[in-house]
Parts: sequence; structure tokens; C-alpha cells
Amino acid sequence: YNDPTLYISLATIYTEEKDTNKALSYIEIGRQRFDSNRDLMNEELDLYIKRGNTDALLAKIDKAIESDPERDMLYYIRGNLFEKKKNYDKAIADYKKVIELNPDNFDAQYNIGAVVFNQGAEIINAASNIKDDAKYQKEKKRGEDKIKESLPFLERAHEINPKDLNTMSILKQLYVRTNSTEKYNQIKAEMEAAK
Repeated sequence: YNDPTLYISLATIYTEEKDTNKALSYIEIGRQRFDSNRDLMNEELDLYIKRGNTDALLAKIDKAIESDPERDMLYYIRGNLFEKKKNYDKAIADYKKVIELNPDNFDAQYNIGAVVFNQGAEIINAASNIKDDAKYQKEKKRGEDKIKESLPFLERAHEINPKDLNTMSILKQLYVRTNSTEKYNQIKAEMEAAK
């Protein structure tokens, strides 16, 4: 069939019936036909994670990268898997490789920005438990600096896909945090126009 959603639907049915082997077989058939379809890739990742086979999937991806090191989607898949495993440094490294191979890849730009933004937010949240004001201020600044690192990636993602509301929402928060009033007003107007 010439529609990737069919394979996802079949996989969903078998997943609900607790037959992840059959679900994965349909996803693999779909991936053979639509190898760059992100929904199929994400479904495959989720199934491997549900099965506890993340190491098997990583080995599969590593082997594919060895045979085709210029294929950006392989790094994207591996980066996504590392992100789900909360191995953020490796995820960011793979997303950066995607951008090196394909600077117009929206998902890699967005994912780096989101991961780095979330890392900064976690540092700030953890800092709120620090009683010593000097230590609190130091950690808070470290978190804010980390959040600022996400800005160029999210702005590039917004250039690539100016209609994505998630990107605009994070940029809006960033512009508030960085006192970028003009950029804040611009992104706010874009969000209102996109609704």
C-alpha cells in the first residue's frame, strides 16, 4: 500500500493486542517502503523501547551508519533514541551531525534547542532548593546561560518552519528571559496570526 499510516495503524492494533513482534514487523515493512517517514521512525523507536530492546536498535542504527555515514536521518533516529534514554550529550552530538549534513533539517534544529532549553530549566528548578543565596544565584545563572544556548537552534528551526507553534512558544519564553522585547513582540504577533 502506498500510505505509511496503514503500517502505523496495523502496528497500533498489534501493540494493543500486546503482540509487539507483529507490530514491529509491520513497521519494518513500512520503513522499507517509506524509509524517511518520521512517524514510522518514531513508532519503530517506541516499539523497541517498549520491548526493552534499545540496545538492539542502537546496534542496528550504528551498523546502518557505518554503511551509509552521509545519511542524516540515521543520526536523527539515533539522536532521538539517545534523547528518549536521557543521554542528552549523545543526542545533541547526533543532532549536530544531522545539521552538519543537512542544515535545513527542522527536527534536528528544534530538538537541540528543546533539549538544551530543558537542561537549563532543570538547572534552574534544582537551584530553587538551594538555601545559600550565593550558590542559588550561581546555579540560576548557569541555568539561564544554558537556556540562552538553545536560542540559535530554535531561531533557525523557526526560519525553516515559521508556522510551527511549539517553536514559537519556546522562543516567546526565551525572548522574555533575555529581555528581547522587540523579538518577543514579533513572535507574539506571529503566533496570533498563525492561530
